[in-house]
Amino acid sequence: MLRKLASSYGVQTSFIDSDHKRVECNPHSILTVLRSLGAPLERVGEAGDALRARRLALTQSVLPPVIALWDDGALEADGVRMTLPAELGSSSLEATLHLENGDVRAWSPSARTVLRIRQVEGTKFITTRLPLPSLPHGYHRLSVSVGGAHYESLIVRAPTRSFRDPTATKRWGLFTPIYALHSRDSDGIGNFSDLDKLMRLTRDHGGAFVSTLPFLATFPDEPSPYSPVSRLFWNELFINTGSSVESQPTTPLDYVTLDASHRRALMRMERNPDALEAFQRRFPLVLDYARFRAATTEKGVPWNRWPEPQRSGLLTEKDVDADEVLYHLYNQLIAEEQIAALSHRGIGLYLDLPLGVHRHGYDTWREQSLFADDMAVGAPPDAAFPGGQNWSSPPVLPHKSRHQGHRYVRLAFRQAMRYATTIRLDHVMGLHRKVWIPHGANVKDGVYVR
Repeated sequence: MLRKLASSYGVQTSFIDSDHKRVECNPHSILTVLRSLGAPLERVGEAGDALRARRLALTQSVLPPVIALWDDGALEADGVRMTLPAELGSSSLEATLHLENGDVRAWSPSARTVLRIRQVEGTKFITTRLPLPSLPHGYHRLSVSVGGAHYESLIVRAPTRSFRDPTATKRWGLFTPIYALHSRDSDGIGNFSDLDKLMRLTRDHGGAFVSTLPFLATFPDEPSPYSPVSRLFWNELFINTGSSVESQPTTPLDYVTLDASHRRALMRMERNPDALEAFQRRFPLVLDYARFRAATTEKGVPWNRWPEPQRSGLLTEKDVDADEVLYHLYNQLIAEEQIAALSHRGIGLYLDLPLGVHRHGYDTWREQSLFADDMAVGAPPDAAFPGGQNWSSPPVLPHKSRHQGHRYVRLAFRQAMRYATTIRLDHVMGLHRKVWIPHGANVKDGVYVR
């Protein structure tokens, strides 16, 4: 019964390891992961009741929160499946589509095909097919009214492939971390202008792209590009301040010292209030982000140790220093301008999108209900890492993401795709499943969650 319950939540109770052997997951870890996903059970013996509750909840979901329609037409021909109590199966229905481009399409289906009739916990349900009109690529909102109730779903109309034709002429490019591009014009570390020079040089020699590590926002004392403060904002340390330092950078780089030096240079840069106002209109979350960074600097402790209501995601202008907020606002504006310039060089920018975020970063603070804060993402043991890996990033709760229309994930991809011609996902399992490691558990007791 536990295995069936786990399957209903997308939790794998076993997996094939790097030695091609099947590994059975620790039952205690499975229980802990299921509870994190919202399953109502404390022990294995309660799995039967939890499974019945799960099946009833899934059946009572009239429309899936998100529906993907692909170019091959397989799902589109089948239409959208709706599950209704039997007494509503013949009720009149009103449907409305709000397209991403602003168009609205409304209709009243006169006939619906019955696909399935089943009884769950004493209640009969009918699954019917709701035909849809042809839709352009994009994110569209479907609204359905039936029997006096109203339901919504996000329709994702997508191509089956978006990558380059593999039969096309092969291309080449270069890879380098930005910090390794230190030049005589840099402020102790490579910057966006140094990357710009490399892109021009690569283009002039026939290259098609330049690839680099993620340059998303990080904490100065924890500068790993794969543990960003946010996947929605840029790393201020790579801004070209127009100044330089005489000393060569240390090895390894002293990021705290570099950040302090960089701050002094950034404070001297010219500020344009009109440009900042337009920037805030374009990116409504940037003020919230700037306040978070200001509060982090002022308080000197992770956000989970802040007083209420700041800890719960509420920061007002009275809670933070106005100059510190302006500092981060202008930094994001300047970074945006310098990165935008990179995309106009006649050469592709190949960006890296990390799998997760810093546990005490902006994204986890802003989206607290979206992350499983009692879990960490990692990888099981293999030949390279016999003890496995724990990357400490909290995973996104799949069901919460779906009910939000994957809003946060879409914003993260959009941030990178505004300027990148190619994206590397670190790594591919982020598209399909992740290993969840309960707090206090051994890495080897991690569980795959789809």
